[in-house]
Amino acid sequence: MNAAPRHSVIVPAYNGQRTIRTTIQSVLAQTVSDLELIVIDDGSVDATPDIVAEYTAADTRVQLIRQPNGGTAAARNRGLAAARGTFVSILDNDDAWLPWHLERTAAALEVRPNVGLGYADAWIFNDATGRVNRRTSLSFYPDRAAPDADVESFLAALLVKNFIIASSTTMTRTALDLVGGFEAALRGTDDWDMWLRIAMAGMNACQVDPEPTTILRFSATSQSSDLAMMVRGNTEVLERVVARLPDGSGAGALARERLAINAEWLRSLEDPTPGEAIEAALRRTLGPVKRAALAHRDLVDPPAAVRAVMQVDVAGI
Repeated sequence: MNAAPRHSVIVPAYNGQRTIRTTIQSVLAQTVSDLELIVIDDGSVDATPDIVAEYTAADTRVQLIRQPNGGTAAARNRGLAAARGTFVSILDNDDAWLPWHLERTAAALEVRPNVGLGYADAWIFNDATGRVNRRTSLSFYPDRAAPDADVESFLAALLVKNFIIASSTTMTRTALDLVGGFEAALRGTDDWDMWLRIAMAGMNACQVDPEPTTILRFSATSQSSDLAMMVRGNTEVLERVVARLPDGSGAGALARERLAINAEWLRSLEDPTPGEAIEAALRRTLGPVKRAALAHRDLVDPPAAVRAVMQVDVAGI
């Protein structure tokens, strides 16, 4: 077996034939070459595995692992089991990186010995228009942790909201050995749970670059249509946090406070008062209209580097 690479990149893929080329090529175009790219095909029924196979034939750094559909967390864990790198990065099959993402991530993590998680800001690429949002992903979370917050401050901010895009993250081998894999029982919140466990284990996190190095693809199907399901998922993560933290801890008290807020939110969704029902109906009706009206103002032409990554020739490699 070849020597272990410095970087392992895990891409869970399910029916990603339309976007997987861009994702893969953004990895292979990184300014660092000492990497392995592990694509976990999670039971796709489209041409995704065939497309990935083209890359495995052309580049020995690319590996395809196929499994029956088990969800994103299970696919990520299959990738973790195969990963050999010192730094392990996650990238979803419809997102992408700018060419210097891994180089800058490694540079940031190497000088911070107690940091187990690096994350980046992201451009939000609108699939329908080919434009990007004026605001990058982290700017939507004004109460997020500071780029170099201490571990207690980072954990407190993360308990309030998961402000970290999974496709921007890199975990160190030390952190993974300490906390293990993703919780496969969680659907849609396994990434948040992972970041929280790293922080609760005493390892810090940092923003690896002041500028965005990730491209988050937004499409009409990117957002969950079931808000109650999302709140229930968040509640399950917070319940796990409370169970893991000692009684009387500040983080535990904050988690219980967030649980109470979630409980009231879920009540308003599942058993709304007449006034809440009317307000929810208005949001459902007017929300799409408002988003359409603001789209022209909020979307701009992407920077040249983003445009270059996202304009991959879909005909072949």
